[in-house]
Amino acid sequence: MEALFHYALRPVVDIEPLLAFYRDKLKMDCKLVTVNGDEKQLYVDFFGHNLAFAENKKHEVKTAKYSADELQRMRKENFVPDTHFGVFFQDNGYSQFKEIIRTVESSGIKYLVHPTVCEQGTSSEQAFFFIQDPELNIIEIRALTKQFDLNNVENNLQNDKTKRNVLFSPS
Repeated sequence: MEALFHYALRPVVDIEPLLAFYRDKLKMDCKLVTVNGDEKQLYVDFFGHNLAFAENKKHEVKTAKYSADELQRMRKENFVPDTHFGVFFQDNGYSQFKEIIRTVESSGIKYLVHPTVCEQGTSSEQAFFFIQDPELNIIEIRALTKQFDLNNVENNLQNDKTKRNVLFSPS
C-alpha cells in the first residue's frame, strides 16, 4: 500500500514568501489555492509528500528557537534540533542530495548547518545539512553516501568498525 505523508505546519501571516522559497528557490511543485474568498493555502510537493501551509493574517510570527551558532554547536555534539522535518535519501540518493545542494547554493539559501558527513568509513555514512524557510521551519536534507540496508540495521552496525552516532537504533 502506498501512502502519502501529509504535514500541516502552523499558520502563517503571509504565504507568498513560502511560495517563493519552495517553488522558486527549492524548485518544488506548489499549488496555491484560495478558500472562502480570501484564505490562501499552499500545498508543496516535498519529495513526493505533502506539506501544507494556511495563511492566517492574525497569526503571531514566532522567532527562531535556535540560532545558527547553536545549531552548529548542537550538530557537533550529535544533537538534532527537536523540531524539524526533512527528507532522508536512501540507496542511490546521494546524487539527488548533491543536486539539492546545487539548488540551495544557486538560490542563495543560507545554511543553518553546512553540508557535513558523519559516520565516515562505515556502512551508515551519511551526509546532511539544515536550512530554514521564511517561517523559520527547520528543514534537514540527509542522504546515505553508500548502500545501506535499512531493514537490517543491526547487522550493518555489527559490520561497522564504530557504532557511535547511529541514526537508527536497533530494537
